[in-house]
Amino acid sequence: MGYHHVYEYYRDWLARRPQPQDAIYWHNHPVSYFREAHKTSFGFGYTNHHLQVLSRRVIDHLDFPAAYRPGCHCERPDINLFLEQWVPFDYGNQGMRETEREALQQDISGGRYGDWRRATDQWELYHPDFYDYQRPGAMKRWMARCLNLRTRLREITPEEIEKAFARADSGLPTILAVTDHDMREIRPDIDWYMAEVRRARDRHPDVRIRHANAVDAVRLAAGLPALPPARLDLAWTGNRLDIRADKPLWGPQPYFCFKTLGQEYIHDNLDFQDGQHWSFVFDDNTVRLDQLEAIGLASNDDYGNTTVCRLTPDRDLGRTAVRILNAPRFDSEEATR
Repeated sequence: MGYHHVYEYYRDWLARRPQPQDAIYWHNHPVSYFREAHKTSFGFGYTNHHLQVLSRRVIDHLDFPAAYRPGCHCERPDINLFLEQWVPFDYGNQGMRETEREALQQDISGGRYGDWRRATDQWELYHPDFYDYQRPGAMKRWMARCLNLRTRLREITPEEIEKAFARADSGLPTILAVTDHDMREIRPDIDWYMAEVRRARDRHPDVRIRHANAVDAVRLAAGLPALPPARLDLAWTGNRLDIRADKPLWGPQPYFCFKTLGQEYIHDNLDFQDGQHWSFVFDDNTVRLDQLEAIGLASNDDYGNTTVCRLTPDRDLGRTAVRILNAPRFDSEEATR
C-alpha cells in the first residue's frame, strides 16, 4: 500500500474529532525475507523499513512515537536494543504460561512469534535486561503487559481481568491493556471486554478506572514526575549542523534523518560533542546540502514528551518547523516553551 497509508487514515480520523482522547504511536511488523506483505519476520536486521517508517514519520508528518507494540508481539535482541535508544514505553510483554492449545499450533508453539514465557505474568511494569528482554534488568525502557482480544493465543480472559483488579485493589499501580487488529470489526470484542471489566469493577468497588492512552498509563503507573519537553537548539557553522538539548533526552542521541531531492529517506548517527550536544557534517562523504530537501530530528525524554523538528537545508533556521507531542500542561509560559 505504501508508507503511512494506514497511519494517515487514522490521523485524519482523529483530527475530525473534537479533543480526541486517543493517540497514535507505533506498531511494526518486520518485513519478511521475500517481502510478502501477509508474512512477518523476527527482527529489524533484514531490511531498513523500520528506519524508513520512522524517518518518513518525522519528515512528512512531524511525528515520532513514544510508545511501541511489536508486530506479532515478537521482540528479539536487535529490536530490544533499537527501542532502548528512542522509545521509552513498550507494550510488548505477553507473559503467561503456554496453553495446551497453543503448544499444538506449530507456527506459534515453543516461543515462536512472540516469546514471553519467561516474562512476568502480572499486570506490572518492569525494565528489561540487556541480554533478555523478558527479564527485569538495568535498561531504561518501561515494559507493560498487553494481551490479545479474542484470538488463538495469549488471550485476555475474565480471570486475567480479575487478576488486574485484585492487584489494583491491593494498592499496587496497575495497567490493564489489550490489543486487537482492525482487520476485522473490533466493536464486538470491545463490548465483550468492557462488560467483563464492569463485572470485575462490581466485585472491587474501591478500584477506580481511568481510561488512558499508552503514554499516560505508564506515567501514572510508574509515578513519573511531570516534566516540560526538551528544547532542541539548532545552529549552522558552515556545513556543520550543531544540535543542543536543554535537558537530558531518553537515549544517547536524537533520532536524525534527512530526505534527498531524489526522494530518498536516510537515517544516520550524529557526532557526539560535550554533554547534550551533537553535530553532523554535510559534505561529499555524507550528503551535500544542495542534495537535500529536508532534515529531521526527533527525541523523547524520560516523561514521554516528544520533540520533533524539520528544517530546510538552506541554513535558514527561521523556517524550522517544530512540534511537541504528549506534553503536560504547566501554568508557566516558560515551562511550555
